[in-house]
Amino acid sequence: MRWCIESRGRLAEMGAAARTTAERFTWGAYGDRWKVILNEAIAEFGIRKAENGNRT
Repeated sequence: MRWCIESRGRLAEMGAAARTTAERFTWGAYGDRWKVILNEAIAEFGIRKAENGNRT
């Protein structure tokens, strides 16, 4: 809090940077990231399944 009081001139800049960062975390971006994670997990599971000789 002391830094904020002493650095009032930088608060607007920090607020804008925080807003830019927050805008990257949309529901669409969240869904896109989950698609990547799930596809990687499916690909890895398929490789392990083949390595173990299981075809279930």
